[in-house]
Amino acid sequence: PCFYRAFRYEISRSSFPSKPYWDFTLGKTVTKYKNFEDAQRNLIKLNFFTRSMMYTTVTQTKAYEVQNFIAEFGGTTDLLIGISFFTVFQLIELLCTQPAKRKQRDTSPEVVKNPDVVTTMT
Repeated sequence: PCFYRAFRYEISRSSFPSKPYWDFTLGKTVTKYKNFEDAQRNLIKLNFFTRSMMYTTVTQTKAYEVQNFIAEFGGTTDLLIGISFFTVFQLIELLCTQPAKRKQRDTSPEVVKNPDVVTTMT
């Protein structure tokens, strides 16, 4: 998984070294610079501080594993194939039973409004 940490930071600056620090400490130990102004132009002191000790960690994980995807895809495909087979069998049943119903209707006797007379079609 991928992750990153985000820190909030703040930038501030001041001149380094200060005149008292140069006079009492740095001027006596660092002999490379001739005077205070030369040291201020060429020296830098970096301090890194975070705003707080809290940080945000964002972790990215997979929503679907390959096995879960294959299982869900197979289940959906199985459902659609089952519905298709059911529809095909209903269509076959309709085509097979329709001529039989038509034939039965053609051979049944007709009843006329007059109950004394019954006619049949042959």
